[in-house]
Amino acid sequence: MNRQKEVPAELLAYMERVKTQANNKVFNTLDIFCRVPVRAVRMRILRKDYEKEEFCTVIIPAVDVYTTGKAELKKGFFKRDALSFFVSGTHKAFPYGHVYDGSGTICLGSIFVPSAVPERSVTMPLETLFLHNDRNLSHGNSHLVVTAETVKGIESIIGKYKINPSVITLDIEKGVDIIRNDELWNLSADVVEQKPLPEALRIMSAIFDVIFLEERKKEEQRNKEAQRELEDEDDPDGYGLEEEDFEEDFEEEE
Repeated sequence: MNRQKEVPAELLAYMERVKTQANNKVFNTLDIFCRVPVRAVRMRILRKDYEKEEFCTVIIPAVDVYTTGKAELKKGFFKRDALSFFVSGTHKAFPYGHVYDGSGTICLGSIFVPSAVPERSVTMPLETLFLHNDRNLSHGNSHLVVTAETVKGIESIIGKYKINPSVITLDIEKGVDIIRNDELWNLSADVVEQKPLPEALRIMSAIFDVIFLEERKKEEQRNKEAQRELEDEDDPDGYGLEEEDFEEDFEEEE
């Protein structure tokens, strides 16, 4: 029996389709609660070299917060485990350890977050996770691997704004999972350190647009397909005729 050294491309494509279909089924059961814009947060990250951790101000992408089932615990409070976090405008769960790739829910483990989350602080579970960052991507299977085109776009932006990248930021290359060793968050920390915060937010917003471009294209395609399905349901025979069209034809015959 011959062993293949690499997984066939057809099998990888099939596995990706199956995963996407499963994720879509989960996503379609969610209700959006709010959209939180690109913003600065405190996060524990590897910094300067790969051995030292620091608490830094970093910038994260816009987040869509969704709820599942009966999410309201009591007036003004949500159940912690009924919240899901996705990169805004996509089906991409927020890329971080302990965030489940398909559902966007968080498994906090031993990290304490009250079971009741105030509506006004709905991102509290996520931001608590930032302070305990252990980069355990296997817990939730969250990843963010970049392509050569994405790297080129990032380099163009940091070059335009004359950002001096740190050692870890320099490791953002094709095929690298840029949340494995906090590469993405190091880049945002570099920008925050070198630019006033309003400008840093604009720069990182442009970088996030590059990083999540393909995810947003997928979302646009899904929306188009969903719209076509709705149109097909309204007009199953495909004639495209409304009731008014039949009334007009009848009046002309009379």
